[in-house]
Amino acid sequence: MATTVPSHASLFTSQYPLQHGVLKNGMKLDNSILTMAETFQDMGYHTAGIVSTLGIFNAGNLHQGFDYYNEPENVHKLHSALLNHFIKYLDFAAREIKPDGFWTSDDLGHQTSLMMSPAIFREFIKPYYKKIGAFLKETNVHSWLHSCGNKTEIMPDLVQTGVTVF
Repeated sequence: MATTVPSHASLFTSQYPLQHGVLKNGMKLDNSILTMAETFQDMGYHTAGIVSTLGIFNAGNLHQGFDYYNEPENVHKLHSALLNHFIKYLDFAAREIKPDGFWTSDDLGHQTSLMMSPAIFREFIKPYYKKIGAFLKETNVHSWLHSCGNKTEIMPDLVQTGVTVF
């Protein structure tokens, strides 16, 4: 039963397939089933979904509750705002604490492959990793990334962003 739509419906709803009703690809998540994105919206958060299998996600109704879904310009706006906020924290830490390394965690892969296509990573995530990496290099702080899953396809990209410890 481990197919894309049922698996993601379970991730997005915290329910087993028999509970949410999506048992195989081609089935659609019912609008009455509350998703994680809808819960976050109700709490005042903005949500964004970036996927490499858009057709499956739309057909499976897995996009319900996302503010930004397959809207690249809005995803970049959101990432830029988060990056600017994040850099302020890193700047403070670099000046006041003077750490040797900055550790972060961002799971990018499943056991056998990436969670997204390399092209999606390169368009939506790598530019922001790269800006953080450049800032850390300027402040002489190592970039440490913990990331579960198989990232073989993008390891050279991660090195290019300035990650020094995996």
